[in-house]
Amino acid sequence: TLLVESADDVSQGATKGNSGIVHAGYDDKPGSVRAKFCWPGNQMFPQLDRELRFGYQKNGSLVVATSTKELEVLEELMERGNINGVENLRIIQKEELF
Repeated sequence: TLLVESADDVSQGATKGNSGIVHAGYDDKPGSVRAKFCWPGNQMFPQLDRELRFGYQKNGSLVVATSTKELEVLEELMERGNINGVENLRIIQKEELF
């Protein structure tokens, strides 16, 4: 088998399935395989970047709720994240953004 890469190194391009987001695991169904590995995998990226120098930036994530119904979803995501072991989750109010 021969594998040909168009770029001179790994991580030099993106496919339609690669948005560049490193998921934390707060939205994954608790007990799923993805929930089990998402947070630990997320935590590997700083070290991987030091070794491979692909330009990882830790930006965080902001999920916005604009209604009572969406706030319920936000609280469910917070609960899922806590169950999945995701650290540093918190719900903030709009006053903290401005």
